[in-house]
Amino acid sequence: FASGCFWCVEAIYESVKGVKESISGYSGGHTKNPTYESSNTGTTGHAEAVEIIYNPDVVSFKTLIDVYFGSQNITQVNGQGPDRGSQYRSIIFYQNDEQ
Repeated sequence: FASGCFWCVEAIYESVKGVKESISGYSGGHTKNPTYESSNTGTTGHAEAVEIIYNPDVVSFKTLIDVYFGSQNITQVNGQGPDRGSQYRSIIFYQNDEQ
């Protein structure tokens, strides 16, 4: 999940019962192995994103989606709050067709 600064997204998901871990990183770009500094230029094509490791017996993927949309301003383009730039865009990366 990407929706602004990954540390903020990480903190939101870590408070959800059934989430085992949230891992910050970069997704969706064209630069191999981007760094924090390079991604913040907005030129790598990456979004700051968080991978969520969760127990589906405790929390559903639908609930994770609800948390995603409930924790951001969906009308703000390329950022959330004071975080501005394409690296802060909102996007969902999924791992399989079921998701």
